[in-house]
Amino acid sequence: MRRVSLLESFEVDVRAGRSGRPRPAHARQATAPTTVSLLVGDLSRQGILERREDEADRRRRIIGIAADRQPAITAWLAPGAAARRKALAPLTPDQRQLLVDTLLAYEAAVSGEEQG
Repeated sequence: MRRVSLLESFEVDVRAGRSGRPRPAHARQATAPTTVSLLVGDLSRQGILERREDEADRRRRIIGIAADRQPAITAWLAPGAAARRKALAPLTPDQRQLLVDTLLAYEAAVSGEEQG
């Protein structure tokens, strides 16, 4: 499940035009940096993600979906994204945020990464 969430966040960055300077991966996931690092490492070894230097700050690495994998990842994530949009459409922005916050809290509790 976490791999899907991570890929979805990279896909959102690509569609939003943020692939050049995306948010830190752990911030997207509300997950410990070490957990995201392990996921990124695994997906990079499989050729799904690629890492490159940040031209503005050589200490940073920009991580994104490998160009040759982008169409397949987009197609694979599309049914879930469409279902999510349909399910969330009747909710107000506040209701959507409450749902997201609740699911994040649930996932953190299940994984033992509760914050606070």
